[in-house]
Amino acid sequence: MNKKRKAVLLGTMITLALQTGSAYAEKVTEGVYENYVEFGVNEEDEYDEGRATISSKKDDVDVKDKEFTFKNGATIDSSKLYYINSKWDSQHSAGIINTTENNEITINLGNNEKKSKFNLITKTPDYTYWDFNSCVDNGGKININATNTDMNFSVRENENIEESKPNSAHIGILNGSEMNVIGDENKESNLYLEGQITNSSIYMMDSSKLNIKNLNNLKINDEYLNGQNSAIDIGGVLLGEDRSSMTLENINNIEIKPSSEIIDRGIEYGIYMGSGINSRVADVKIKDVEKFQIGDDIDIKENGQLESVADDKVRLVYGIRSDGSDFRIENVDKISINSVAAGIYMGSGYNSSVEDSSNKLKIDTNSIYINAIDKKLIDGDSISLVDRNHHTDGVALLSGYISTGYHLGADIDIEAENNIVFQGDNSAIVLHNMADEGNILKLNANNIVLTGDKEYGIYQWRSNPYEITAGKNISIFGALAGIRNTARYNVDNKIESDGNIEIVSDKYGVQGQSEDIDTEVLSNKDKFINNNNSYIANNDIKILGKDVGLYYKTTNSTEEFFTKEGDIYINGNNIAISSDSYSNMYPESGNLYDKHSTGEHLNLNIKAETGDVFIGDVQNESPINNQGIIFTGKDKFFIDGNKNVFIRSKNEAVEIDKLINGVIKGGEIKIISLEGEGIKSEGTNSLEIGYNKEDDKVTENIYIEGNIGVDLAVNNMGKDEREIGESDTNKTIINANNVDIIGKDYGIRISQDATDMRQERDNNIVDFANRWRNGVLAINAKENIDILATEGTAIDVNGVNKIAINNSYNNKVVGNKTGINLNLSTKIPLNLKEQIKEYKDNSVKAYIRDEYSGIEDSTWNGNLANSLRSELDEAVKKIGQEIGKEYEDFNAFYEDLFKNPIYQENPELVEVINKMNPEGDPLQEYVKATGILEAIGLDVNNLYEYTYGDYLIGIYIYANAECNSIEECYDKLVSEGKFEGINTNIDVENSFKLTTGVEGVNTIIGGEKALNADGQVNAVISGGSNVISNYVATPLDEDKEVEPTYAVKAQKEANVDITATNGSNIIQSTGTGIYATDENTIVNVKNETENKEKIIQDEANQIVTGEDVAINADNKATVNLTGKNAKNYISGTNSGVISDNQAKVIVEGSSIDIYSSEGTGILAQQTTNINTLDSQENESTTIDLRATDINITGGKYGVKASENSIINIKGGNVNIGAYSIERDGEGQHIAIVAGTNDEETNEKIGKVNVEIVGSGDNNITGDIIGGRSGEVKVENKGEGTLAVTGDILAGNGGAVDISFGNNSFFKGRVDDYQDAGKKADVENGFYDPHFTNGEVEEKGTVNIDLGEGTVWNVTGESWITSLDVNRATVDLLDHENDNSNYAINIGEISGDGRFIVNLDAENLKESQMIYIYGVKEGEEKLHQTVEIRNIDNVDKLLNGDLEKLRIATVNGGEEKIYFTGEDGTKKNKVMLRDTGVKNLAFYITNEEYNLKDKDNEEYNGSELGETKPGDEQVDNAYGDNGYNWFITRNPEYNPDPTPDPDPTPNPDPTPNPDPTPDPDPTPDPDPTPNPDPTPDPDDEVSEAGKTILNMAKANYDQAVYMDTLNERLGEARYIDGDEGMWVRMSHSSMGKEEAYKVTNNLYQIGYDKAHDDEKWKRRMGVGVDYIHGDTAYDNIWGKGETSRKGLEFYDTWISKKDGYYRDYVAKWGHLENEFDFMTKTNLEKVTGEYNNNVYSISGEWGNKYELENNWYFEPQGQLQYAYITGADYKTSQGTDVSVKEMDSLIARIGFRIGKDIGKEERKSTIYLKANVLHEFLGDQDVIASDATTADIGALKQSYDHSGTWYNIGIGISTMLSDNSYAYVDYERSFGNDNENTYKVNGGVRWTL
Repeated sequence: MNKKRKAVLLGTMITLALQTGSAYAEKVTEGVYENYVEFGVNEEDEYDEGRATISSKKDDVDVKDKEFTFKNGATIDSSKLYYINSKWDSQHSAGIINTTENNEITINLGNNEKKSKFNLITKTPDYTYWDFNSCVDNGGKININATNTDMNFSVRENENIEESKPNSAHIGILNGSEMNVIGDENKESNLYLEGQITNSSIYMMDSSKLNIKNLNNLKINDEYLNGQNSAIDIGGVLLGEDRSSMTLENINNIEIKPSSEIIDRGIEYGIYMGSGINSRVADVKIKDVEKFQIGDDIDIKENGQLESVADDKVRLVYGIRSDGSDFRIENVDKISINSVAAGIYMGSGYNSSVEDSSNKLKIDTNSIYINAIDKKLIDGDSISLVDRNHHTDGVALLSGYISTGYHLGADIDIEAENNIVFQGDNSAIVLHNMADEGNILKLNANNIVLTGDKEYGIYQWRSNPYEITAGKNISIFGALAGIRNTARYNVDNKIESDGNIEIVSDKYGVQGQSEDIDTEVLSNKDKFINNNNSYIANNDIKILGKDVGLYYKTTNSTEEFFTKEGDIYINGNNIAISSDSYSNMYPESGNLYDKHSTGEHLNLNIKAETGDVFIGDVQNESPINNQGIIFTGKDKFFIDGNKNVFIRSKNEAVEIDKLINGVIKGGEIKIISLEGEGIKSEGTNSLEIGYNKEDDKVTENIYIEGNIGVDLAVNNMGKDEREIGESDTNKTIINANNVDIIGKDYGIRISQDATDMRQERDNNIVDFANRWRNGVLAINAKENIDILATEGTAIDVNGVNKIAINNSYNNKVVGNKTGINLNLSTKIPLNLKEQIKEYKDNSVKAYIRDEYSGIEDSTWNGNLANSLRSELDEAVKKIGQEIGKEYEDFNAFYEDLFKNPIYQENPELVEVINKMNPEGDPLQEYVKATGILEAIGLDVNNLYEYTYGDYLIGIYIYANAECNSIEECYDKLVSEGKFEGINTNIDVENSFKLTTGVEGVNTIIGGEKALNADGQVNAVISGGSNVISNYVATPLDEDKEVEPTYAVKAQKEANVDITATNGSNIIQSTGTGIYATDENTIVNVKNETENKEKIIQDEANQIVTGEDVAINADNKATVNLTGKNAKNYISGTNSGVISDNQAKVIVEGSSIDIYSSEGTGILAQQTTNINTLDSQENESTTIDLRATDINITGGKYGVKASENSIINIKGGNVNIGAYSIERDGEGQHIAIVAGTNDEETNEKIGKVNVEIVGSGDNNITGDIIGGRSGEVKVENKGEGTLAVTGDILAGNGGAVDISFGNNSFFKGRVDDYQDAGKKADVENGFYDPHFTNGEVEEKGTVNIDLGEGTVWNVTGESWITSLDVNRATVDLLDHENDNSNYAINIGEISGDGRFIVNLDAENLKESQMIYIYGVKEGEEKLHQTVEIRNIDNVDKLLNGDLEKLRIATVNGGEEKIYFTGEDGTKKNKVMLRDTGVKNLAFYITNEEYNLKDKDNEEYNGSELGETKPGDEQVDNAYGDNGYNWFITRNPEYNPDPTPDPDPTPNPDPTPNPDPTPDPDPTPDPDPTPNPDPTPDPDDEVSEAGKTILNMAKANYDQAVYMDTLNERLGEARYIDGDEGMWVRMSHSSMGKEEAYKVTNNLYQIGYDKAHDDEKWKRRMGVGVDYIHGDTAYDNIWGKGETSRKGLEFYDTWISKKDGYYRDYVAKWGHLENEFDFMTKTNLEKVTGEYNNNVYSISGEWGNKYELENNWYFEPQGQLQYAYITGADYKTSQGTDVSVKEMDSLIARIGFRIGKDIGKEERKSTIYLKANVLHEFLGDQDVIASDATTADIGALKQSYDHSGTWYNIGIGISTMLSDNSYAYVDYERSFGNDNENTYKVNGGVRWTL
């Protein structure tokens, strides 16, 4: 400091000292200080006398308003100054002091140019507690205006202070004074308070005011030497009536961060100590602050948790404490409070004279963070200043009661735009109010985090309501409970978030527990507990407790959890939700609660409006929670998840007991228990799962899983239990589109023990009826219901229950052991209602009898008429005495009644007399007259049937006006408590219904039994379709006893109805499909489908299958399969249908399919009746099948009738077969068999009648056998066809008659065993008879009517009794084997037919033969057409080595039977087709049978065998009148009968060596014609030959195709750049008239490079192509394929000066050619293929002439030469083909005319084109040879492809960009045999 300045300061100080004359050594004078100044600072001795102050005091000489200006700052040290405060009798000192009431001190600080400092320094005084030093001491008004100034207020440490610790502070504002600290608008000033003080940093009392505004920082960082004080202490109203007030406004940063020494001074002082701000009956406003911090820094973790970053030194007990104050924090960006006991403690309203002393807190901030720790400070325990018993230390926000007093709490309203984070070592929020009605807590922020590390997130006691709302998320954690609500009276709490709510605890997530209930509370209905707690979120709600998620022991409480768009998660490691209200809360009060309660103990509502509800551990694979939901008592819960409700636990997922009303709704619902029950309900509960019809929503899926999915125990509830609510059922209702119930042991188990109370019923009907309960289960769905038991039974029902499973769509019931088990082991009598009525009657009668005491049994039960007569006898005796007459009895009186006038004097008696009928019974007439019985409701006409007791009962009812019947009297007497009432709502009918809509399917699957009905049960299975199946196979080991398996088993009078309303019934089993036994047991399987479209669509709609037996009816049981539209499919491995022991099986429908893979399709035996429709009652077993379509297939037998049985099958279309027709043993694979094993009988006792009346295709696959005394008759009466594949056999007197009808088919052999009696004479006999039983000892009969158009494919030598071949075909070819060398033997033939044969020109014994023994009587001139499919070694006939080849031997000449060729002409030509490149012509003729013909034995066989009848048998049958028919190559052949020698020389063999006729066969020795045979003019080119020739022509077309520049590159003038690439594709079709059509697809890619000069744009390039062509040949069943792989090089020149261009192309191509087709005669596939190459060169020229308006004309010319190589190949028929090489020269002239459009950079051209093309060469030769060309050597064909054709077309090219363009071209060709020939071409080119 310079000397001049020191002098000025020294002078000023002396002046001030003189002026004041006080203890101040230096006093700052009023004025403006331009430079920095220091007052009271002594550098040498900091504690020397002589400090300074700014003051205005009452005793000052210059008392006035004063103003001080320090432009560059100042330091004022008042640490040694003091003055005497007369009011408090204490010493005070301050740097700034104003003790005047009306004067102001104004201090202006700083400037805008640079930062300045203003320092106020003081020191803690040395003296008593009442001494007070401060930087500012204000009793009036002080204004500090700061500009760009740091204001540092400091209290120095005083080592000499006494134990009483006198007071020191930075700012003291007392006695209604006011202080304003105002910074500049830019907030460049700061206020720092730091030092060691014994009071508060800012201390206010007595209606004082403090305003601090417009600062950058306000920081309080003091060390408190007296732990009881606060950083800011705002005193209440002590001296005045106005409240103190403090305003902190427009400050960037407020930091209250002191350290404090904690001293345990007891409760009296402890409640005032250690706060950041302590307000008592004051107004506090903190406004427009960016950061407001009280206490140490807080580190905010990513999970929202807070962590103090301070050292171990405790800072504050309370961050903010308010009593009776209005505390407002507004527009603060961030609030951070870190304290020990409570972050914010809102005490009570303060007892003062101020009218409004209520406690209010209003905070408006961006974010607020509060951390409250629970430090071990004193004796290792928590702070003793708070009461741990009431959870008030380590609490972020505390309101209300602490250790003493009766406080009301506060109204707290905290709003944060962003975050509210409260964290307490013990609890986050404690609301502790003992009053009946408390103040409300409101929290509102974007995010709210409440954490109680050791106790609670929120602890509410008694009546402190809270309302917590968040824009985003709310997170609450409490170690003991996230939220604990312990309310006594009505409280409404709400937690609401637009985002998420998360409540987590180490014990209870939410704990709801009513305070203990006593009689006083219960009787005070106005204040009875009615708590409403709501948790509402827009997004997710999570409630997690390590013990219990939601835990309730409460009364009359409503809990609501609601989310609008999110999910709800509730879980507890032990239990997710637990309510134990009834059983655990009031063990001593009994029913006290129920007498006063108006509703449920707990009403729990959980709803996610658009999201999910998750209860239990739904995320971990192995859940950690034991149970999901447990309710006991009288509670109600409602759970609604719009999307999903997911309840999952280790043990019971949902358990309810006693009288619980539960509702679970959601879009999808999952209830899963891993080891317990999914749902366990015991008692008389009501549980509804899923939305119902009244809701406007639908539950899509419900999934329930557990060891038992749903377990309903309908127990015998005792009287005490019933008092909580009357209910007769334990009811569960499940509604959803889809329902899945899965259990390990049971899917659904319903147990009702009323059926086990028979003894009780007998002993005490009242107790029995009153304890009766029914189980009721209703499952309603619209799509799918799945019920599954993985190891046990899917649905198990014991007792009398009501089960209704209704679904619009599919039901699926699957049990590992049993699907559905319905068991009613004992019969429940159906007269229980009568028994109950009898009890009522007897009860009333007993009561009335007691009323008339003294009545003997004999009198009570005595006859009423006798009693009346006895009474009347006594009465009339008295009357007689009165009138002087003696009446012996009433009858005597009655006789005298009408005669004695004395009675007329009594008008009443006169009236009675007048009503009486003197002709009737006197007693009855008297009763009628008196009207007594009528009055009491008894019928006079039944007078003698009543007892005297009846009369008295009537009198009682008549006399009692409140009841008109015994029932009414009973109800009245019960209400009066005369006797115990009885339950009348007993339903003893046991019903099970499983239904779907018309589109639905019922699926029932069980491992051993799918549906088991045992006892008097009624099961209705009704669905659109029904599937019932079991899947555990029964072992085939006969020695092992195994429980058989069934799909449906019914016994002991069970009634099972299975109905399909719009689909199928499918019943299938690994054992028996349907098993019904015992009389009155009925199984009805019915299909009522009316939907024609579905009927047509389904192959079968009524299916019954069993791996053993499909249907087994036994012991008088009935099985019906019905439905007019039913398509029945019945399949069993061993049998399709078995009916035995008077049982019945009825089958009908539109179709019937019966199948057995190893046994019999239908088996009727013994006395069984199997009826399908209209079966007649008779002694025989009858099977009637009647349907539009009938199909029967068996493994061994399709249909078997034996032992006195008849099977009638009538259908529109019928198919019967054995599983296979392979010959693997006797008696196997028989389609139809009738007969018996009894060899003694000859009666027809086994019959099968098959009648076909439809128009479809019918089949019998397998053998048809008429066995011993059996008869099979098959008639096709309809317009359809019948195909029989199998042998037709009849022996041992059996018969088979078959009428095929028209256009039918038969494949097999026929045997009537005509040789049966000859077996002894013929060594080999016939081959294996393939018959059912034993040997064939005698012949049978087989009569076959083939019908017009029918084909018989003969598969072996056949013997047939009679054959009607009317316009039918007998095909002797075995199409599956090559050795078809057998014959057919026809006993009697009728009709004209056709025979197809294979012949052999070399091995005659291999050539087939036809033998016809006779013609049916009345038939003559029968014409049989012969077709030859193949002639082995045909060259023998073509070369003349064999002249003729025999085909048939018949009895009778041409007048009886005649064989013709296919054309029927005189030439009698027959063609051999499709055996090579030629079709060959042969001619049929005949000659007489010659016994001596040396070829006979070759044709007939040497002996009777498997292929031929044997020469001896043929000679015997045909030697006298037989004719041989044969074919020859010579159309003029005329057999000469003369060569047949006279039989006389036969004994003399001498002619044989020299047979004269033989030496002179002139043609034979000279074979000159053979080398050069002349082809038969009737021969023709075959389809194989045509295909070979056409493929060669198509090969030419592919090879020589001509390509133009325009087709290859489009508008080549668009080409630009040095390099380019192009791709193109084309599709073309080329047709040749009456020959073939080729369709080609070409794919080509190319590259070229520029070689330009001045005149030409020249491009040289290369391209590769691939062409694939398909060829279709006219009138041939086949196709050809040709592919080409090619390479080309081109050189293109385009003039730069004019439109001229030239294009040169060289090509090579490799062609691959193949064909395949099917011959029409033999259906043989013929193939061939070969490869060749083509080489070509081409030149093209043209010139583009520009015309007007961008039109142009471009003439073109082109010449192409091509060379195509030849090829040799062999076809699959053995034809050798040679295609010769050839040359082609094609010229083209044509033009394009078009128009260019567009701009230069985007040009396009469109054009028309026309061309004339001519082939100058094109000669092609093809040579083919095989066996069919043996007579001519080879087939040679030459083609001339030369000729002229034309094409026209249109095209367009357009530029896509500067370096690319695209083009499309289309053309059609005409002329030169072209037919429908066109090409479409397109491509893209671009410059590289």
